[in-house]
Formats: sequence, structure tokens, C-alpha cells
Amino acid sequence: MKTNVVLEIGEQHLKMALSRPLGPRQSKLFDCITEPITSFTDDQITKAVSELFKKLKMKPQPLTVSIPRNFVTVRNLHLPSKDKKEITQMIDLHIPRIVPYRKEEVVFDHKFLGTDEMGYAKELLGIVHGGAIRRQAKILEDAGMSIDRFTLGSYGAWQRILNDCKADINPNDIYLLLDVDSTFTDFIIFSHENLLFTRSIAVGANEMMENMQASLKKLLSDARQSLIIFYSEELNRKPVKIFISGADVLNEMYGSIETELSIPVKSVTLPYSEDMVKAKGRTIPRNLSLSAVTEIAVEESQKGLTFILPEIQIRKALKEKTRELTIMGTLIIYILTISLAIFLGRSYNQQS
Repeated sequence: MKTNVVLEIGEQHLKMALSRPLGPRQSKLFDCITEPITSFTDDQITKAVSELFKKLKMKPQPLTVSIPRNFVTVRNLHLPSKDKKEITQMIDLHIPRIVPYRKEEVVFDHKFLGTDEMGYAKELLGIVHGGAIRRQAKILEDAGMSIDRFTLGSYGAWQRILNDCKADINPNDIYLLLDVDSTFTDFIIFSHENLLFTRSIAVGANEMMENMQASLKKLLSDARQSLIIFYSEELNRKPVKIFISGADVLNEMYGSIETELSIPVKSVTLPYSEDMVKAKGRTIPRNLSLSAVTEIAVEESQKGLTFILPEIQIRKALKEKTRELTIMGTLIIYILTISLAIFLGRSYNQQS
């Protein structure tokens, strides 16, 4: 049976989620795994991945890699065009202005969010330095993995809210999500249809567990600043609700967050079953967010920003071409064999 595998290599932990299809466009999560990799070399991470799959008794197969939000530069652009080709050309010009790298040194993707009041195209642009993705690709390929795609983890966190909190989502409103991970918090503003805005806030569960009051003050300050940026650059509309997911550290602080930001707060349950984790003999640290990897594993549609290395794309294209040629060659041999058998049969009948 096919297994969907999603893996994330973070700053301190390796995260993995596995699911199996239940039917058309429906999968069920059956395992979550985390491994500490603080201070690991790339070779040690490769070894950890390899040993992990040996324990699972799974053969390496195409997998999806979730890229943490704090590894990606994300910007909202308003471009004076509706033509896809022109938009791509404009984005090519914007990249060197956003990051201190040449276009050839980065991997990027963009998503259309609609048009603004002036008729400009609204685009969400994600940029990753090519070296960061190539490093992860080498780690996984050295472990025998075949990578299917890299995707921005923020989309998994957003999609989980849409799937798990349907009763709280109104198509006409916008919402705020704070997904807390060990070293950062993913600040996401979204609607029913799109992830509209995302920003990485450098306050995570590790810092909160050490000094909750000071870190919460910093988190709220950055959240207010992020809201101001969103109001001024995008929509001057206030989110109607805050969803909090990820690391299980803010349970006693929902009242403070609600008061400070003047927006109702709702907690989101853990993305995995504690009974499932116990049955597998796993321990999930409470300072980690598994929102992204778990949701990407069960979500069949690919709505996010996808980052594709040219060399991986070429290898995939060559594999597909080889597969097509193999099938075609086999078919030709089969047709020739049948034709030869018919010819020999007729010759034998004539001789008889």
C-alpha cells in the first residue's frame, strides 16, 4: 500500500509524518516521528534519516519535504499586469531587490491571490536560497531518498485550520493563525480561499518555556507590528478570530493574547492522536509544532508554494522519459513477437 511521507529538517529537530490513502482524495495519519538533531553535521543527519527508515522497514520512495517558514523569504507583491508571462518577468526583476542574491542563486515560487482595487495582480512570492535546498536535497539523497517536492510548511498549518475548524470559518472573513514552533512562530493571515500573508516571528516555544512573560510580550509586539504591515500593504480588515496551534505552551496565555490584540482566541487541538503516538512508542516534545508535516501528509491537493531544484526536475524528466521509452520498447517487441508468430504460423500452414 502506498505511504505518503512528509519530512522536515529544522534547526533542532527532524520531523516526519506518514499517512495512507483511505479513498479518493482522503488519507489517514498513522505515525508521527521526531528526532533531535541539534549540533548534528549533515552526515549525521543523513545517518539519522537512513536509520529511521530502516526501523520503519520502509523502502526509500518519493517524499515531500516541508520547508520551515523561517527558512523562506515571503513577500506580497502588487504587479500592474494580468498576463502570466509579464508577471513572471516582473517577479524576476523584483527578486534581486528583495534578497541579496542573484536570481540564479535562489529557488522561488509565486501564487496568484486575485486583483486589488487598481486592477493589479496580487502575488505571494516565496524565495529560498538554492544552497539551503541543495543541502537538504543532498542529505536526503545520500540517505537513499527520492525527493518529490519541497513545499512551504505554512500552507500545511493553514490547511489544517480549514479542515479541523470548518464551523469557525466564514468565507467572508479573514483570520489570524499563530503556529508556534520551537524557535519561531509562524504568523499567518488567511481567508477561506487563500493564505494572504505570512511572517516569521523570532519567538518560539523554547524561549516561552524559559520566560513566558518576557517572550509573550515580544511575541505580541511583533504580532501587532505584523498586523500594521498587513493593514497598510494589503487589506485594511481586522481578523475576526485568532487560532493558536503548534507547540503546547500558550494554554494559560490565551486571555492575555485576546486582551492585548482585541481579537477572540481559539485553541486548536494537537494534529495527531496521543493514543496513536503511545501505541507507536513515540514521544513528541511539547515545544514542537507538527501542524505542517501532518497536514501535508494527509492533504491530497497541492495548494502551497513549491520549490523545485532544476537538477531534480531534470532527473525526474529523464526518469519519466526513460520509463516512456521502456514501455514503448516493450510494446514494440511485443508487437514484433506477435507478428512473427503469425507469420511463422501462416508459413507452417502453407507448408502443411
